Amino acid sequence: MTKKITKTEHIIIFDIDSSSIGGGLFRFAYNANGDVVETAELYSLRKKITKGNEYSFEKFFNQTLKTFNDVADAVHLQSLITIDAIYCNVGIPWMSAQKRTTEYRKKNKFILTQELIDELTEKERTTSFKKNSNYTHHDVELIDRHVLSVYGNGYRLRRPIGTEMSDAKIHTLTSVMSIATKKAFSRIIEKIFHREVMYLSNTFISYKTLRTQSPDINDAIILDISSEVTEIVVMRDDGMQHLGSIPVGVHGIVRHLRDEMNISYEKAYTLVQLHHKESLDTEYTEKIAKLLRSAFLVWFKAFFNICDEYSKNGSLPSMLIMRSDKNISTWLEFMILQEETLQEHMHTTNPVTLRHMESIIPAVNESSDSELAIIATHVAQKSSK
Repeated sequence: MTKKITKTEHIIIFDIDSSSIGGGLFRFAYNANGDVVETAELYSLRKKITKGNEYSFEKFFNQTLKTFNDVADAVHLQSLITIDAIYCNVGIPWMSAQKRTTEYRKKNKFILTQELIDELTEKERTTSFKKNSNYTHHDVELIDRHVLSVYGNGYRLRRPIGTEMSDAKIHTLTSVMSIATKKAFSRIIEKIFHREVMYLSNTFISYKTLRTQSPDINDAIILDISSEVTEIVVMRDDGMQHLGSIPVGVHGIVRHLRDEMNISYEKAYTLVQLHHKESLDTEYTEKIAKLLRSAFLVWFKAFFNICDEYSKNGSLPSMLIMRSDKNISTWLEFMILQEETLQEHMHTTNPVTLRHMESIIPAVNESSDSELAIIATHVAQKSSK
């Protein structure tokens, strides 16, 4: 692949999860074929929304908007160049994702075309979400939608276009946002940058990143454990088998330690880092180790419950792919893998292994914010098409 640069783009990316908001300015460089040859972070920052504390939803939402405005302002001050696009990645609780299936059948066999797939998915796209029981009590709007897989005559097709069949099933990942939330987020971008923002689904980015950046991994459980909740995607044979979340993330674990020791959240977070670096005296280390084990069991209980549910449809992959705060990612890995009952609760006969999502993306090592770098990798590939 030629590395001669023929085009560059400057893209702003925001990342909004349940505990923090990141923002960054990136430069993407492409060759004459449209291949990405360089991804560079020019500026980034991340601010916590609540500093680990718990609030009512109204106060939490207002604090989120304030934090988003502060981050957007800071990025704008560093963006003294022409911006080609602005993307905003949203995770739970700001976004909800679900797998959906569109079926098509004819008496006579037909050839599946891209036009037919587009027609069927567009028809489903325009169907009111009011008719979907999951959104009966919520006013939501579609923000992201992708075809995950296509089945013809009951078989999954790697290259479905041009195949003759009598019935087709198209599996898609559909992500939506509350209309009110989307308007509030968009208003901030429009006020500061005077342009529209394109939204991305955190669930899809986890799935797509693993498929494109590590094609040798076909079966895995992706865990985004970086905030208040843990988002989960189970990938089997390159397809998305399950997706969901558990209401415990790294902040819930740290808060448990905070409450047990009656200290501030910030000190509890620091103790986690110091403990893993073996920077505490022996007596204190033993005390902290027991409390950390107790705190982590809160997460394990929720994770094992969802594993039990998913395993009803077959054994689960033995590989874990983790997205997390890189400051304590090695500690999270240590705590997860030392759990003696992990293999049993994951319902796998193979030894459990764990890799970090950022370790399979070279550009992440050059970025100060691994989560923004993961999103940038996805956006760069998206922009090259």
